[in-house]
Amino acid sequence: MALDGVFLRHLKEEIGTSLLGTRVDRVFQPNRDELILAFRGFSAAYKLLISARANSARVNLTTIPVENPQQPPMLCMLLRKKLQGAKLLEITQPDLERALMLKFDSVNELGDHVELTLAVEIMGRYSNIILVDENGKILKKISVPTEVERGENAIIDNIVDLCGKICDESNIKLSQVEKIGIGVPGTVDSENGMIMFACNLNFNKVSIKPIEEKCGVSVKILNDADAAAYGEYVASGSKADSFICITLGTGIGSGIIINGKIYNGFNGAGGEIGHTTLIKDGVQCSCGRKGCWEKYASATALVSQTKAAIKNNPESIMSKETVINGQTAFRAADKGDETALKVVEKYIEYVAEGLVNVINIFQPKKVVIGGGISREGEPFISRVREFVYKYDYNKYLDKTEITAAELFNDAGIVGAALY
Repeated sequence: MALDGVFLRHLKEEIGTSLLGTRVDRVFQPNRDELILAFRGFSAAYKLLISARANSARVNLTTIPVENPQQPPMLCMLLRKKLQGAKLLEITQPDLERALMLKFDSVNELGDHVELTLAVEIMGRYSNIILVDENGKILKKISVPTEVERGENAIIDNIVDLCGKICDESNIKLSQVEKIGIGVPGTVDSENGMIMFACNLNFNKVSIKPIEEKCGVSVKILNDADAAAYGEYVASGSKADSFICITLGTGIGSGIIINGKIYNGFNGAGGEIGHTTLIKDGVQCSCGRKGCWEKYASATALVSQTKAAIKNNPESIMSKETVINGQTAFRAADKGDETALKVVEKYIEYVAEGLVNVINIFQPKKVVIGGGISREGEPFISRVREFVYKYDYNKYLDKTEITAAELFNDAGIVGAALY
């Protein structure tokens, strides 16, 4: 049985009395699900057990000796690198949530003081231990083009190669990795490891078992928008119990969290908001329908709209650009280009119009907009917000909070890794 929030509050006070102001002396990971942090103060030494075991997740001081493996796991090596010698500054608990945040003052490789937070989430079935810096920085990332035309086998082989490469560059062995998380833009069967349908990848009933077999590591898949929503929910500090994460990328993904849980329908295919109709008999979508929201408000759609505008308006400063992407129209609009201003204004209307539909259906406490376009920040979000609030059916009650994603494009990576 998992600890409840009230009991965890008392544990927090007890642990804080002993550990605040002490420094991490050693870090141990006796098994996959448990960590032991050894602290040393001026007059005493302590050991803090952090367990993420499914049936006995807990955080408490301990004196019980444990046997450690000869080769420390990846997480243990990372924590030793980042936390040994760090001073524990504070322990916080958001409201009465089953989570503790241990904030440390550490010194990085350059000798600079940095704040690191070890987040411990104590849940019934799944508990998490996550190390982040004050900026939520991911320690290592490699990005490559998907190149859909290569086919599923080549893409899977590429994933396997990248897993090996990122481990090599991080000086760890692939066998030390606990699991591989994959976010997929489409419908997935997580239980059986199948990508059922992903129209933007031309995937139909594609198994991820070859990745498990070649890497020798457990692989977990989930819809990429669900991954982004989960990443924002767990790692970025979002406090709303019910919120929706909209990702504006190759298509439009949506991750729906209701009462703290991902909602994707009884069969896992729910939440495909990008394939709701925005304009009847509009642009042909790869899903087979016409006029889907993602054909007008995705980053891919914005690029198409920008290229069409340049073709029809060669006097635009955008015509001088050799590479057209989701930022092209925004950058030109910032310089006062009339063609770009019209592209951006129309695109914002497309985003906001679909968002009004989403909010009218769910009335979530918070909507987070992710994907590369969200990096345009408040100037973009404020104009979307203004349109939505004007046409939202709800005129008198509290409005849904609309913000840019804190993890931007990395939300899906974080969510897939933590899920």
